Amino acid sequence: MSENSGQETAQNRQSSSGVNWPQAVSRISIVLILIVGALVGIRMFIKAPSEAIADIAHAFNSGAITTEFKDYASKLRGENRLQLTTLTTTSIFERTDSAHWLPDVIIKITTPVEYPYYVDLKGRWEFHWKDNAVYVTAPEIKPGTPAILVSEMSIEEEGSIFRNENAARERLIKKLTEMSKERARGSIDIIREAARRELKVFLEYWFINVRFKEAETEPYIKEIYFADEVVQQTS
Repeated sequence: MSENSGQETAQNRQSSSGVNWPQAVSRISIVLILIVGALVGIRMFIKAPSEAIADIAHAFNSGAITTEFKDYASKLRGENRLQLTTLTTTSIFERTDSAHWLPDVIIKITTPVEYPYYVDLKGRWEFHWKDNAVYVTAPEIKPGTPAILVSEMSIEEEGSIFRNENAARERLIKKLTEMSKERARGSIDIIREAARRELKVFLEYWFINVRFKEAETEPYIKEIYFADEVVQQTS
């Protein structure tokens, strides 16, 4: 009789208060777990970008970016130079051979020439990172060895029966490589912007698809300068 009355009293208390305390405690625990999980997730979400930026800053400030880029480009191209562009043009080389009291001999050679241009991967490279923008200073542009298309060469000669035109022609042909190298050096400003564009494409591919492929944030190439240019940067 007393046990039944005790159970009835507990039930009456529960029904009078309207709260099922075991269920309430269980629900409160679940809500707390969800809240804590959400807070942890928010904290990780907020922290990840700052950690990513810190990693990027360290990579640039420590010089790791420069070393990694040089290694990547050297292995990809198989040499310590990065060819950027080629200027293909029809060049005219002329030589006037004079002699005392005799008519001049004029030799003119017209031929297509390919002038390649590159930057040295062993040279000084600088990568500066600011507000996720990258400013690159590359080594100066250098001309490679010109390729003279001998099969398409045409030769015009103007002289005299008293002069040896063959000798004058051979002297000019022997100097073609030297003369074409000189012209290549004089044409650097002509190809400068094309070289800059090609270098930017190459660097962007490496940044986006290789070095920072898995990064939370990706730096982008803002400006590229060559070492022989006068650089005016605002700090």
